[in-house]
Amino acid sequence: MSHSVESHLNLDVREYDRLIRTFSPAYDEMIGVVVDVLQRSFTGNLHVLDLGTGTGALAFAIASKIPQATIEAWDVDRKMLDVAQKRLAPFGERITIVKRSF
Repeated sequence: MSHSVESHLNLDVREYDRLIRTFSPAYDEMIGVVVDVLQRSFTGNLHVLDLGTGTGALAFAIASKIPQATIEAWDVDRKMLDVAQKRLAPFGERITIVKRSF
């Protein structure tokens, strides 16, 4: 049986980005902190492995703010990855979407 956010949390994947901010009120701040730490800690090329990328919000923020970053976005949930793939499409080959458990 594969993991599904829809079945596990009983929600529509299309609503996840809105609902995660209810479950985790500081969600956007958390993403901002991660991006800030990466920006201050690394110079040059950066390869990020985003485990449990979900809809790709963190990968999107990193790719937007750190143009030299390449990102592997892993998730086991195909529907979440479909959303992430659309969100991350503008970054082209800098992002690799991987359906995989960790």
